[in-house]
Amino acid sequence: MTKITAEIYIAMNEGGDYEVGTTSEEVSERLMDQAGGEMCRIVKITLRMAPPQVMETEFDVPEETGKIQKVEIEAA
Repeated sequence: MTKITAEIYIAMNEGGDYEVGTTSEEVSERLMDQAGGEMCRIVKITLRMAPPQVMETEFDVPEETGKIQKVEIEAA
């Protein structure tokens, strides 16, 4: 089955406000315009998945910057 790739960016400020989009510039600008804040952290998530199955997952982003964290999900 062919997998589809999607790149998603999430920007979050120190207050927990966040924006989601398709570029880092988009999410950081929108977050600062909508919620403001002193700092902004951006996480890029690359998803490769075979449609059309719906799955849910949860994971913590590590505090260290510049590291790639690989998350593998197995269907139940």
